[in-house]
Amino acid sequence: MAKKNAPDLRFRKAKAKDKPYKIADRDGLYLFVTPHEAKSWRFDYRLASVRRTLTIGRFPEVGLTAARDAVSAARALVAQGISPSRAKQEKKAAAELDRKNTLKARAEDWYAAKAPTRSKSWRRNARRWLDGDIYPTIGDKPIRNVTAGDIEDLVKATAKKRQDGVLRPAAVGRRVQETAAVSEPRESGSRRR
Repeated sequence: MAKKNAPDLRFRKAKAKDKPYKIADRDGLYLFVTPHEAKSWRFDYRLASVRRTLTIGRFPEVGLTAARDAVSAARALVAQGISPSRAKQEKKAAAELDRKNTLKARAEDWYAAKAPTRSKSWRRNARRWLDGDIYPTIGDKPIRNVTAGDIEDLVKATAKKRQDGVLRPAAVGRRVQETAAVSEPRESGSRRR
């Protein structure tokens, strides 16, 4: 087992110095050590004659094997003329957009727009359906990933709970999905009107 951990031993033993420094591994991967003893995996690459740096992650949270795998993937992107740093940022932005653009978030927008002009009983029922039926089933799902099958599963789950009004929560879910499709936010966060 000592042999297995031997490759990253020199990285574990790295101590802070007066100035930041690098400990090279292979294929352009290195460990960057700051004067405050923060350690992070980095990869330098050139794209369109411009030197850039991809920060892979902090050590020891990201191990040597994972860092090497990330460098292999980054090198493949560079070979295709794609910036790994840009790809990482775009992936992070898409994940953030999906996190903010869940069915629950869009349903709350829908409810806020409809509720002021509706009766107290409508607001109470819609809130009950949203909180009790829709959110627990598909509320955390990104709206663009909600399918007809998800709505069908919602109907089935609701049917098991109660015998009357089975389709009402599903109808609310469909209306939220339809409203979201019409007013899908752009990447900048603004909505089409």
